Amino acid sequence: MPLEEIYLKKMHLVKDVPAGDWMTLGPFFADDEPYVGRDVEIKHVTIPGQVQIPARIYTPAGGAASDAPALVWFHGGAFMGGDLDMGESHFVSSELAYLGKMTVITVDYRLCNDGVTFPAPQEDATAAIAWVQSNKAQLGIGGKIYAGGASAGACLTGSTVQILRDKGLEQVDGALLIYPVAHGGTWEFSEWQQERLAQLPAAVGFPDEWRKGLNSRIMGKPLDQATGHDFPGDGSFFGNLPAHLVINCEFDDLAPSGERYALDLARAGVTVTQYTELGVPHGHLNKNPKEVAGARNSLSNMLKFMGR
Repeated sequence: MPLEEIYLKKMHLVKDVPAGDWMTLGPFFADDEPYVGRDVEIKHVTIPGQVQIPARIYTPAGGAASDAPALVWFHGGAFMGGDLDMGESHFVSSELAYLGKMTVITVDYRLCNDGVTFPAPQEDATAAIAWVQSNKAQLGIGGKIYAGGASAGACLTGSTVQILRDKGLEQVDGALLIYPVAHGGTWEFSEWQQERLAQLPAAVGFPDEWRKGLNSRIMGKPLDQATGHDFPGDGSFFGNLPAHLVINCEFDDLAPSGERYALDLARAGVTVTQYTELGVPHGHLNKNPKEVAGARNSLSNMLKFMGR
């Protein structure tokens, strides 16, 4: 399937941008139409942990349905960027809260800058999940509690549920990994994937050497020391985990990592729902969902996975 028109018509903006130069990609990923917020209530809170963790609680106007689940959500940004205002955080939380009549808690975990490395993000994610579990009644959550994220947030979700398992902590009821980077190293591409990636400008991707250097830096140790508590696909045991939803993108050089991890989970007996979102590149949840059919479809399948 070709790239959606919203991306195709902007290809000229990035055709000469070198790989890894993310700072110049703003116009390419910008929305043509401003996002119109849903009828949701947003509460700013601070979650206690090793640091004070900023978060937002999204609920539909009038409150969530009595039996609705809740989602603890982590944005992407390569563990070095991203915040609660980006589309991948605000749009996703607003849409899911409104459409699912449910509560979404989006978490601004510590980023790996200025000497901060793993496991700081995982510590914040663990603390946020525990806080939601402990305050379920006060938050008006009557159903199950899920954890999920996109890109780096998906990696963070995957590693955190392994940490919960290995430390004997209360587990979430399911994990949503949306276009995850699940491994710290490199991977092979199918012929089909190579054909898709050849259609993208170099800047819309994650070159191997750039990604390996980034991953070692954010871990604070060599890549060959990665475990499942860093990148979930680098674990040694994938069993005894909650059900997973894994959504990969058709035009994304991280897709093989998500596919491989989903297969490892399934082989270990974990219930896995996995598919490829057609026509979209990595990061499509950052776009106004009104403009991107793939974003609307991903959100619909996320809700379906959570029983909404």
